[in-house]
Amino acid sequence: MPDTSFQQSLQVNSSVESVPLVLLRFSQAVDNRLPAEAAKQFAVDGLFCPPGKEIRGRDPLLAYYTPRLSDPRRTTRHVWSNIEYRLTGEGEAQLNAALMNYAFEPQVSETHLQLRVGTVSCRCVLESDGRWVFAEHLYVPGLSAHLPISLPIA
Repeated sequence: MPDTSFQQSLQVNSSVESVPLVLLRFSQAVDNRLPAEAAKQFAVDGLFCPPGKEIRGRDPLLAYYTPRLSDPRRTTRHVWSNIEYRLTGEGEAQLNAALMNYAFEPQVSETHLQLRVGTVSCRCVLESDGRWVFAEHLYVPGLSAHLPISLPIA
């Protein structure tokens, strides 16, 4: 059963200091294989741009993440650093961060772990419920490596 305790720990807070929480909610949803929760971190018409794709809207995001997160063996961890954010207007903020992502994706490789390093640039908006969400989320890859797994993945 995926860990959903993060939902209680990331309380709704509309202050500018809570802008980075959208990164945490999003990555914890992906790391815990919760596609609906991942899609919920975007505005209704939010844009997600992983490498080579443009996905706009919560329903298409849910359709993207549901099969991707369905394998219980798939394991990811997102590590954020160099997080910068600032208000850019009423209910709007810019958020930039460096991302290191570890992923064991059996459909990619049964023997190697993927390591990805890149930058994320986001435009965030404040929803009526007080949550900051992504209006735009752009991931720019910097480095990718495949690392051999030394222990079997159960």
